[in-house]
Amino acid sequence: MLILNNSHYFSQGTTRKCYFHPDNNELCVKIPLTDQGDRTRGLMKNIDRENRYYRNLAKKNISWTHLSRYHGDTETNLGYSSVYQLVRDCHGEIAKNLEDYLADKNFVATHLNELIAALKELYTYMRDNQILTTSLQPRNIVLNPIANQFKLIIIDDIGNSEFIRISEFIAIFARKKIDRKWRRMLTLIQSSNPFLFQNLHTDILDH
Repeated sequence: MLILNNSHYFSQGTTRKCYFHPDNNELCVKIPLTDQGDRTRGLMKNIDRENRYYRNLAKKNISWTHLSRYHGDTETNLGYSSVYQLVRDCHGEIAKNLEDYLADKNFVATHLNELIAALKELYTYMRDNQILTTSLQPRNIVLNPIANQFKLIIIDDIGNSEFIRISEFIAIFARKKIDRKWRRMLTLIQSSNPFLFQNLHTDILDH
């Protein structure tokens, strides 16, 4: 059993609290929020669905270059938890999400080409490995600056919410689903910096 305390806590999302793994600083421990009343059952269902999907990806022996890897479940003194890769930047700090970077207009203007290249790379990775997400949002993607380029890594909302999970088994449906998610996210990104991201859909989806 892992023993966690307040010194290990570092953030909270919509479904879980996040803690540093006490024995490995490259991992994080996510514990479900169980005080959500009627929402608790739905939250647990979503977490189970996500972890099942992660296990299926592991069986396919996919590349994990742009996806925070799932390391299984474990008991803690705060309840049952799931363990994932903790993405750190080149300085050893927890990598910030893409949403934070996009909010800095000076950063976007200075690094526009690197951002577009990183988005292209992530899009290609998801299509090549047929990575499905329940939603695709800048807040669920972290940016890791490496040398003179950026690397984007998905850290949350992995999985397939379809009642009949056809997209997991037929590549053309997976890619169509991925493209729909990307169009929504690119529209959101473009709306935050319309003068800089004038042709974002063409730059990413048609490259």
